[in-house]
Amino acid sequence: MIYILIPTFERFDLTIKCIESIYKQTYNNFHIIVIDDQSKDLRYKTLKSFKSLTLLSTKGNKFWGGTMNVGLNFIKNILSDEDYLLMLNNDTFIPKDYLSKLFSLMELDKKIVIGSVTKN
Repeated sequence: MIYILIPTFERFDLTIKCIESIYKQTYNNFHIIVIDDQSKDLRYKTLKSFKSLTLLSTKGNKFWGGTMNVGLNFIKNILSDEDYLLMLNNDTFIPKDYLSKLFSLMELDKKIVIGSVTKN
């Protein structure tokens, strides 16, 4: 399983595009965790109905690092030695084979950390 943390504040339309790019993946053993830093946009609540997605909320003003820590604290007791963690910004749109390629690389050596940058 790949757990995907996405911190967000406002910018709902970008967040939806990011999530849609994840749902289009050829690799589908993932769970998305969106951490909203108290956006005023009420559309974020609709994410609760999305498949394989958990919506967390902060009390605001956590910014990227604090919001990511909320997500990490949420999953720290869920992750097993067989799971992976991917951190994405909410303005990231990934190609459909991204998770598949990333998973293949991670399976080569479980002691490595992989970072990636793509440019369209």
